[in-house]
Amino acid sequence: MPGEAETRIVRVTDPAGGALQDGVRVERHSVAGRRRQNRGAPVLPRADGSLLVHLADPEFAEMREGEHWLAVTHPTYGSVTTPLDLRGGAPLAVRFADPIRVAFTIEGWGATGLEGRASLEVRPRDEASWRSRGLPFDARGELTAGPLQPGPYRITLSMRGEGYPDFPLHEQERELSAETERITLVIPKLHDLRVYCPKLAKGTRLAVRLLDSPYPAVLSCTVGDDHVAVVEHLPAGRYSVRGGSATATVEVPAQGEVTLE
Repeated sequence: MPGEAETRIVRVTDPAGGALQDGVRVERHSVAGRRRQNRGAPVLPRADGSLLVHLADPEFAEMREGEHWLAVTHPTYGSVTTPLDLRGGAPLAVRFADPIRVAFTIEGWGATGLEGRASLEVRPRDEASWRSRGLPFDARGELTAGPLQPGPYRITLSMRGEGYPDFPLHEQERELSAETERITLVIPKLHDLRVYCPKLAKGTRLAVRLLDSPYPAVLSCTVGDDHVAVVEHLPAGRYSVRGGSATATVEVPAQGEVTLE
């Protein structure tokens, strides 16, 4: 990567200021337009207590003009992100605060129909990576996230389906601190969509994609004996439905059904 520093020195410390090396994991995150990339960066402990982080990676070769971060994670303290200047510069300093844990519960869990399918992702608001697979809720609709560093987070409530494992149902931004002990989540009203497929055979799989979403949010369903496929638990939004070479666009809940010709 000509013109870029191939390594950076990062000093990672605990809340008391002590150097951390063991257990520290570093990822490089970059965003250039709609392209996002994140990969683990090899680290080498130094005698002075800092870490030498290796940045060179061909996967980032075409993203020099984008925005860049380092995500530093420790199993005891959680994760923090810091901006990265690819041209080099002074050593980066990352100091962890005392970690927190936050309990989450879903209001009206028993009536949601999402038991075994709901998940939650809690990630720093400014983290540049794509969403990943979230934490599963237990049988009571509860989970505890942590360790986390205090700060602003993006909280995404999702549904695991047959296709993409984390289909977003609701997202919010929250400032999390030591005073944030529990958050109750309210699932928005969900809707069913009936897809009529007169020219498609039984067993044909349909892909249902949420449009106008920054995420590749896709569910799938299967055509039944009556040439009908039903997609359950969709949040309001605009969707494309594809089966074979046929495609349709539908607005949910304004349209509760659509035909694929």
